[in-house]
Order: sequence, then C-alpha cells, then structure tokens
Amino acid sequence: MDLHAIRQGLADLLNAIPDLRAYAYTPASPRPGPGGMVIIDEADDDQMVAYHQTGLGATTVALKAIVIVSATDVAGAQKRLDEYRSLGNATSIPDALESMPTLNGAAQSVLVRGAGPTMDYDTAADGRRFWSMDVAIEVFA
Repeated sequence: MDLHAIRQGLADLLNAIPDLRAYAYTPASPRPGPGGMVIIDEADDDQMVAYHQTGLGATTVALKAIVIVSATDVAGAQKRLDEYRSLGNATSIPDALESMPTLNGAAQSVLVRGAGPTMDYDTAADGRRFWSMDVAIEVFA
C-alpha cells in the first residue's frame, strides 16, 4: 500500500473536473482554478490507516477532500459546492473519485462516504472570502 500513490491518484481524478485544481498534499502556494481547489488530506478519524480490515488483509485508508471555493458571491459559492457534491454531472466529485476505483493499481476500490455541509473557510489576509466542504473518502488497498 502506497499512500503517496493513493493521494496522487485521487488528486489526478479530481484534476479532470473542469476549472478545479486538486493537490495531493497541502501546497505552500496554492493556486485555485476558476472553480476552486481541492486538497487531499487525512480524515478526522482516529485511524487514518487501518491494517488487516478483512480476511484478505486489506488496508483501509480514510481521507478527505477539502473543497474550497471563492465566496465573493455566497449564493454562487454554495451552488458550486452543491454541483461538486451532486451526482451525474461533469463536476461531480463522487463520480470522479469512483470512476477509476483502482487508482492505476494503487487501490482495490474507492468509496465516497459522504460530503459535509458548506461552511466559511478561513478568510484570506487580503479580505477575500472562501467557502468549503469536506468529502469523506475510504480507499481499500
């Protein structure tokens, strides 16, 4: 099980969403796309990695995708986040993440557990506002 390959595989799938920029790790100098950005991060679970979860010895990796969009227009930001957590459209994060469950050989399967509510994200020092949501991801490797 290669955590870097898993994170990078998830980020690669999300980079295929139009106008969204995804990072496997928190960037030092983030550059969001026109539709915002996503950072693959450790889940808030007690165990990010749980070993030997099945009789086959599979490892479960709990991650989250932190989705951040500009909130110069709050209703527009909420609408964009709704589009990202919807199903069956070109900007669906669950559809993108589950489209290649093996992550080019790094995993056995990828499951999107859910998407949290939208919330204010830290405001930038220059006064810009952002909204975010977390998407819970479970990877079996």
